[in-house]
Amino acid sequence: MDKKISEIFLNSLFEYDGYACHCEKDIENVAPGQPPKTTLKLYSDINKPLHFSYAVLAASKCQ
Repeated sequence: MDKKISEIFLNSLFEYDGYACHCEKDIENVAPGQPPKTTLKLYSDINKPLHFSYAVLAASKCQ
């Protein structure tokens, strides 16, 4: 019985290690009457590690 529970647990668990992320938006007005140029700048902060995990609470049936 323990093996069966262990298999279900291992197949239903997702874990991931990562870092906090920062997002900055640069808006550059290129020319009068023209839409601005927008650039997104993303970077991770290696001083702020994060641990993500997800587990399914209940199994769903496929039909």
